[in-house]
Amino acid sequence: MTNNSEAPKPLIMERLKNLCRQEMATELKRCCGSDKWVQLMIEKWPFQDFQSLVWTADDVWWGLSVDDWLQAFAAHPKIGDSDAVRKKEESGKSSWEGDEQKGANDATMDTKLELKYLNEVYYQKFGFVFLICATGKSADEMLCCLRQRVGNDSSTEVGTYSIIHTSLNPLTLLT
Repeated sequence: MTNNSEAPKPLIMERLKNLCRQEMATELKRCCGSDKWVQLMIEKWPFQDFQSLVWTADDVWWGLSVDDWLQAFAAHPKIGDSDAVRKKEESGKSSWEGDEQKGANDATMDTKLELKYLNEVYYQKFGFVFLICATGKSADEMLCCLRQRVGNDSSTEVGTYSIIHTSLNPLTLLT
């Protein structure tokens, strides 16, 4: 997709409706790393408008198994891991995550080191990377959220993560 988050939704829908099945699957995979989510979204394609696409994406998401969610979670790079974001962008898989995480780029070295450390603690505890809607957040704000959420129990964190993940799907479609 283009890297223009200001593109009007009708133009986005016009572009999406002209994609073949495989191209649509590729675009959807940028939004969500769950193969099952992509498959079900393709089965429900085409959508009348952008809002029906977003609603369907949410309905499909909440109908997935925890294993499907975990597969989607695994597709996200760690907050502050600029190498992983760069590799994903170079592979053509995503362009929005670099913009999404740019607040982490301006962090002090101490903040970057703590983000890296707590990302690893979080991953070891939950088995997936920390996810946050980072748009407009500074590295210190992201770090504060990470400090809070690393103390969650697994079921709370899977639920929190799932809610955040669904909020990011429309953002990726707009980029």
